[in-house]
Amino acid sequence: MVGTIPTLFAAVASLTTPLAPWPAVRPLIATRACVPRLVATQPGSSTGGGTGEFTAKAAAVRRAPMPSSRQRAQAKHRLITLFTQAKDAEERGATSLARSLLKRCLSFDSCDAHSLLALARLEAASGNEERAQSLFLSARAAQPGNVRLVHAHALFESRCGRPAAARAAFRVCLALEPGSSYAAHSWGQLEESLGKLGAARAVYARCPASPTVLAAWAALEARQANATRARSLFRAACTAGGVAGSIGGRRGTRRAAAQGRGWDLSPAEAAGLFIDWAALETRSGSVIIHYIYLLYRYIDI
Repeated sequence: MVGTIPTLFAAVASLTTPLAPWPAVRPLIATRACVPRLVATQPGSSTGGGTGEFTAKAAAVRRAPMPSSRQRAQAKHRLITLFTQAKDAEERGATSLARSLLKRCLSFDSCDAHSLLALARLEAASGNEERAQSLFLSARAAQPGNVRLVHAHALFESRCGRPAAARAAFRVCLALEPGSSYAAHSWGQLEESLGKLGAARAVYARCPASPTVLAAWAALEARQANATRARSLFRAACTAGGVAGSIGGRRGTRRAAAQGRGWDLSPAEAAGLFIDWAALETRSGSVIIHYIYLLYRYIDI
């Protein structure tokens, strides 16, 4: 008992000694200077050097000015000017200059459909089939929903003697624009040229409201001596074109426009339609040829 008393006094005396400060607590207090480092540091990355890179990138994004509407209009104007100059050069026969100007157009806008299509057609006309094919594929990748580009590519493949590639492109055309008259007409003509008349009929049947397609189908049936079917299709083509029942191309045009149907046949196409129809009726010995002659006589050509 006596030995424990000094020990107790020593313990009490030690409590009166001032405590040392706690240095381990200070780094836990977040100051303003260390906030950027906490934000910039990513899991698994080193803390040294990350803050400066992050801050520099963020500042660059904040400083990057967005183009104004005036700047966008000026860029579009430069693109249109270059494209016009390229087409003028192409018409003059300056192929190299036209190619250079079209490439400059694409340097402004690599996805510009007009420039891509014009350059691809220019290369095709110059005999650079591989380059043209590459440009068509690039154009379609940049503008996958552009029916005009796909149709031009289909025609290119058809002229190069690659019917399988042409058919694939025509299918895309009709998928993007069901009932497309120019796609159906071009595809049907391709099948006719290959002697696949059943396939041509099937393609023409996919666009039954177009006078151009109906006229091509009627001419096909007339060549195959299917007079009844051809006559029916000739009548349908005239009705769809707005010329049946009205003598005179201009009056037919106004009537079709008033009915909201438009005029799909040009006067020259209408004349060709009547000539084919008249030839069919001549071979058949039908008196309907006189009515066809009157329609043809008053069409404005």
